Amino acid sequence: MVILLEGTSDLGRTAIAEKVSERHPQWKHLALGVIENMRPPEGEEDDERPFHLQVVKRCVEELEKVGLHLILSLPDAHEHLTLLQKGLRPNCVVIHLGDAPRDDDTYDYVFDTKSKSMKEITKFLDDLVTDLSKHA
Repeated sequence: MVILLEGTSDLGRTAIAEKVSERHPQWKHLALGVIENMRPPEGEEDDERPFHLQVVKRCVEELEKVGLHLILSLPDAHEHLTLLQKGLRPNCVVIHLGDAPRDDDTYDYVFDTKSKSMKEITKFLDDLVTDLSKHA
């Protein structure tokens, strides 16, 4: 299971994801920015998918083998959100933090950070992770 946590604030996304992953050891947090600048080994380039997306898919597969799940945080309106979503479905939940997104159909949950506190969003994500863990 993967939660894609997209939002405008790097600090906010990271704080929420880290807090939830601390409470739920079977969930790990990875910021997409950590792997975005990785380059494939020479001769292993795949023009169809950016290398960092291949790395995410591999991380998810390896975590699933040992019963772990991933919260992947990424910047708002990330250019590869749709590719990530397609590659990880059906075991993927997409959450947007920030102003109302342009395409609401992309997201399972949307939180306006002007009206919802970090505490409220963290509580929601904590409850969601608890529920997803029961069904995984």
